Amino acid sequence: MRPRPSPLLLGVLLASAPATARAQAAATDASGAVEADTPTALPATDAVIVIELVPASPPTVDAPVTAYAPAASGASERPISEGEAVVEDESNRSFAIGVSGLLGLRASGDDVMPTWTAGIDLAFRVMPWARLAVRRIGYGQASTLQGERYAVEASPAIDLFVPLGEIVEPFAELGALVQARFGDGGTRFGIAPFVGAGLRIAALDWLAFEVEGALHVPATEHVLFGHELFPTASLLLQLGLGAEARF
Repeated sequence: MRPRPSPLLLGVLLASAPATARAQAAATDASGAVEADTPTALPATDAVIVIELVPASPPTVDAPVTAYAPAASGASERPISEGEAVVEDESNRSFAIGVSGLLGLRASGDDVMPTWTAGIDLAFRVMPWARLAVRRIGYGQASTLQGERYAVEASPAIDLFVPLGEIVEPFAELGALVQARFGDGGTRFGIAPFVGAGLRIAALDWLAFEVEGALHVPATEHVLFGHELFPTASLLLQLGLGAEARF
């Protein structure tokens, strides 16, 4: 079996074919004859090479993922980067409910008598620095010469405050205690305007404690505080504590 020529050798022979043909043609012109065992030159042909061009893939780059935070009413959407938290705005907590109580002392002859008022508080913020509040919605009872007297009361007020950072909030209040008394002796109404001031301290985003004081001045014939009726123009200074949850 004859050995098979390698592809490299065939490539060399094909590349040298045109040169061999030109050499033989020159020899024929010179001698007029070509030896019989001289190989016949292969005709030169044009080789067509096809190269497929494949576009290179663009490099992969980790691009930041962009999301959109929900926009508030009247505001445009803003893009936020991946991982950025959408923080709840605490200013959206406009409603508050809580409890508070005030305690004071009143001199009565040689004795010092306690006075108190307590109840449920409701508040609704109407401006960044103001709230409408109903303080100390509660109940009272006193024994008089005419018999037992009972009272339901509430203190509507305007609450002005100044946030100092995220925790401390001084405030001042102006309002009036409004009271309806009933029982032995018929039904009576009482009003006692008051001014108050205090300090709120936020323990959590939704919970705050407060220290406060208030000065009440009865403007009607009698106003019941705790277990006693106080006459017109009495001065009742009380201090107290409170807590509220914000929604």
